[in-house]
Amino acid sequence: MIKVAAIDCLHEEELCEEFSVYGDNRVLIFSEKDDDGDKFEGEMNANAIMNAAVKYMQNFVSVVSAENYDKFVDRDRETKHKILLFTEKKSTPTIFKALSKKYLTRLTFGQVK
Repeated sequence: MIKVAAIDCLHEEELCEEFSVYGDNRVLIFSEKDDDGDKFEGEMNANAIMNAAVKYMQNFVSVVSAENYDKFVDRDRETKHKILLFTEKKSTPTIFKALSKKYLTRLTFGQVK
């Protein structure tokens, strides 16, 4: 769902200079629209980093309600199947966001709260 890379500044000095990484462990999180990255300020553990990175994920899931259901179903009727998630959660699950991006050209994702 999220791509992760490690850079060894001893071997990649130019790249580390470009992102102002000098002598300390640093995590930068990049969104699809951001070339500079945002410095991660949280606790240095996998769970905290993952939770921060998930907030940067693109979301191609439409919120579907009784008012816009017909419009959702009619959209891309000839070219895409529809996937609807019925949930009581307030936010879109990470895996559903990831699937909505991966299959963007073949499926339309919707969420009913």
